[in-house]
Amino acid sequence: MIIKYTIDLFLYQNEDLLVSHIEKIQSRSWLKILLIFSIITLVILYLSEIEIRYEMKEYRSDFLAYWSAGKVIDNFGFSNLYNFDLNKQIQMEAFQDLGIDIENFLFFPVVYFSVFLAPFVLLSRLDLSIAYWVWSAINWIILICYFLFFFRQIQSNPSQKWRKIVVVLALIFSFTTFFNSVWGQVNVLLAVSIGEFIRNVQKKRFLVGGLWIGLLTLKFPLFILLIPALFFLKNYKVLIGLSISSASLFTLSTLLVGKQGLEQMLRFWMGSVQFSAPTSPSVMMNWRMLGYHLNFLKPIFSWMIVIAGIAITLYLVWLSLKTRPEIGSSEWIILMMGIVAGTCAISWHSHMHMALVLLPFFIFSVTFDLLNDFLVYAWIIVPAGFLMSIVIIVITKFPDTDYLYISEIGTILSYIYLLFNFYICVSVFRFLKRRLIYKEMG
Repeated sequence: MIIKYTIDLFLYQNEDLLVSHIEKIQSRSWLKILLIFSIITLVILYLSEIEIRYEMKEYRSDFLAYWSAGKVIDNFGFSNLYNFDLNKQIQMEAFQDLGIDIENFLFFPVVYFSVFLAPFVLLSRLDLSIAYWVWSAINWIILICYFLFFFRQIQSNPSQKWRKIVVVLALIFSFTTFFNSVWGQVNVLLAVSIGEFIRNVQKKRFLVGGLWIGLLTLKFPLFILLIPALFFLKNYKVLIGLSISSASLFTLSTLLVGKQGLEQMLRFWMGSVQFSAPTSPSVMMNWRMLGYHLNFLKPIFSWMIVIAGIAITLYLVWLSLKTRPEIGSSEWIILMMGIVAGTCAISWHSHMHMALVLLPFFIFSVTFDLLNDFLVYAWIIVPAGFLMSIVIIVITKFPDTDYLYISEIGTILSYIYLLFNFYICVSVFRFLKRRLIYKEMG
């Protein structure tokens, strides 16, 4: 049935038939059961991951990098934040304190602006294990509280309110949130900033919306399509807010690290600092990941496929931009969703946990019944169903294995999220094209 609906989506130029399919299945109890199943699945997976982390005394490398950066700041000052020798030493000592074989040690640097790393000073004063769980708890509390607030704020009395609350909760507990939490990542801040961006532009507070979106400076590759798109659409107030916010963050970060820290950071970005640290392209959600897995082909063929995928994605974004929806409208916000999804697909460094930035757009779409529900339900159910089936197999056949370390699982999930990014771009274009036709018809 799901395959049939997928074929419908790509074959029907007019999506009326697909919409009728979705409307029919929405009332069926099995759909609600699947959503609840997805929530329970991700909760179970997270609890099992907690047990694994506790027993193995091993904490994901992303959080270890933030924690060690906080400790460098606390012990040696902001000026030494980008001193990778100090960071490496602290990370190695943390491994030894946990009783982990240092032969397995891999150094993970962190080169975010210093203002974003300042909160980790407090966490670094805790033991690594305690700090990890405190950080996880803080992220979950913020995520659940903020997005329930966001759902209520953007539409005070939506139709089918309780069904949509279930969908929103399922989105909050979807795989990308789980993955973000397991790795101790910082994407909750990005998701909240995009949520506030949406709330403010919806209320015609474009400058304030731009100030919020400036927080994406934390992971500035997210700007590669967004800034050109805002220029093309002549959304200058948003751009001014974004510029003020980004410039302020850069200035404050520069003042904190001083000349020495700035020089170290620039040397890193210019490639003059050499170190070995895995970037894990095999588990990204971009076209680069596809090229990596096609390495059995001649390089020219794998690169041709990657370039073709990037070109098609950019073309879809361009077609969506040409519809030029009014700033602050529902169409404009959905256009931003397509731009962010397209960025995740073409960006050189785009891991699955970064898909959390799409969460506020999904909640906005669900609240106002904009994009087809099949996309939303697939985003929730497909990764959860896949993971649960894998966990069942692993538990029964390989009980001592951490399923998140099985490379084939990460590869399949990467393909799934690349398809989601592309699918979002297609869905956004079709939605905007349909709205444009309706507008022209009066």
